[in-house]
Amino acid sequence: MKLKLIFLLALSCVLLTGLLGQYNEKDILLQQANTQMAQRQYTQAEQLYLQVLQKFPNDLNTVLQLTNLYFSLSQTDKAEKLLLDNQRIIPAQMWQEQHIQLLVLKAEVNNAWQESMAYLDANNHDENKYRQIASYFARKGFNDKVLELYQMARVKLTNPELFRLEIANTSMLNRMFELSIKEYLSHLEKNPVNLFFVSNQLKTMLQEDSTLIIVVQEFAGKNPNITVQEAYANSLVYLAKYSEALQIYKKMDLPKLYRFAEELIASGNDNVAYQAYDYISTIEKDSLKAADLAYRRANIRFLQADFTSTETILREAINLPLWKDRSLSLRSQVGMKLRKLMADNSLALGEPADSALAWLEKAKTFGRDNLEKQSIDLEIARLLIMTGERNRAVSIIAATNQPALNENRDYLHFLTALLWGEIEIADSLMNEYIIKYPASANANDAIYLNMLTLGMEEADQKVFFNAIRLLQMNNESGLDSLELVFQHNKDEELRLLAIEWSLGFGNIVRAIKLLDYEFSDPVAQEYAQLLQFLVTKDKDEQQRIAKEFLKEKPNSIFSPNFRQKISRMASPKPNL
Repeated sequence: MKLKLIFLLALSCVLLTGLLGQYNEKDILLQQANTQMAQRQYTQAEQLYLQVLQKFPNDLNTVLQLTNLYFSLSQTDKAEKLLLDNQRIIPAQMWQEQHIQLLVLKAEVNNAWQESMAYLDANNHDENKYRQIASYFARKGFNDKVLELYQMARVKLTNPELFRLEIANTSMLNRMFELSIKEYLSHLEKNPVNLFFVSNQLKTMLQEDSTLIIVVQEFAGKNPNITVQEAYANSLVYLAKYSEALQIYKKMDLPKLYRFAEELIASGNDNVAYQAYDYISTIEKDSLKAADLAYRRANIRFLQADFTSTETILREAINLPLWKDRSLSLRSQVGMKLRKLMADNSLALGEPADSALAWLEKAKTFGRDNLEKQSIDLEIARLLIMTGERNRAVSIIAATNQPALNENRDYLHFLTALLWGEIEIADSLMNEYIIKYPASANANDAIYLNMLTLGMEEADQKVFFNAIRLLQMNNESGLDSLELVFQHNKDEELRLLAIEWSLGFGNIVRAIKLLDYEFSDPVAQEYAQLLQFLVTKDKDEQQRIAKEFLKEKPNSIFSPNFRQKISRMASPKPNL
């Protein structure tokens, strides 16, 4: 009896070992096949799957994997033979799904549709089954059938909200834009997180046909949903209808309106941004935020060289009662920023430097800590350098001990030496500055000023340094000095500098006159073309200039600037 039991146990072990060996072999072959698939080695993968089926003919998983391989390669004859040969081991519903895919791949659309209807009837028109069958038709681009399936599902399941996004995407592919827009906006109403995606889809369709904005407008006019309204506003922005977009944003909450105004500033739409800030100021209850809005409006007018309006706005803000409560006013930088801008504006209005210095001293009293106060000290020092008061400036610079201000402090050291004609010292300080602060915004200015100076005669240097002082104090007469030096030494960099400052002063007429010149240096020529683009008001002409430049000089150092400008013109939202 014991011997018989031992024999049976031994036999069981042998059989089990054989089975394990078989399964290990199958797993190894399947793993190898999957690896080949991942590496797009489809022929090798096919052979490995066939090996598995030769040894394990009833393995359903392998049949399905090989079928999908044939589908992906559009090898419909092989797929059909494989399905027919193995129909007995494939569950009926699964076999029908595979067969519908096969018919679609063979472009037997009518047969595929009939079988799809039978399949959906058999599965009680399950929502997921509609999605599954639609994916088969979508794979081969039969979008009309995809759309018909989704719309049929709505009727059969009595749910008009079904497949909003799918119908929107499919109708867009079919260039049924009006339907697509309505479906996207209906989807957005219940899925506000998709605002960015839907706005981009609307932009794409508006690129094809800008008159479609009427469809968006009509939908938004009947639907007060705030996200739908924002999508409409974004569409208006894309079409450069900024004022109309602002009217929509006025109906939204303050954070959205603030963001819209900031995006307008970033995209260069200052006038509409001003209107936005002006409107916000009528409803903003927080006194500090109201003061900040005044600063933003004043800054826009200052950058537009409307210095009289700037002063009016600043004086109104500076006279607000809130500044009497120091505990309140010191919660923000705005008190300091308003008075600093007043200093800059007083210079632009041609007032004496003492007036600007007085405003800077007032700004300093609103500094909340040593860092802010010393930052104003450096502004005072800069102005003293420009007015020729070197000793006072040097004393203030030397007293600056905040590490965060070292970069600006050291630049003023360089500027002092340069403007007093100490060229060798300035050259040494410039080299030290570039080593210490290679990424500084002042590094290029230091190099540029030093480069211009090194090639000048002493008499020209004096005129040039005077020009820099005047320009730094917003005195437009500095342009005359720059032109004098240029007439003497013909350095084209000086002419370009004069154009830049003319644009900064908002003197477009003078900038255009200075651009009317044949630059001989290739880099100067290219930069002049970019400046010409900037002074051109007509959008179509801007596009022509930019495209012509990129066509002729795609690898120019200025090409990214032109590409950015073109991109900004076509942006659905203001470029940040």
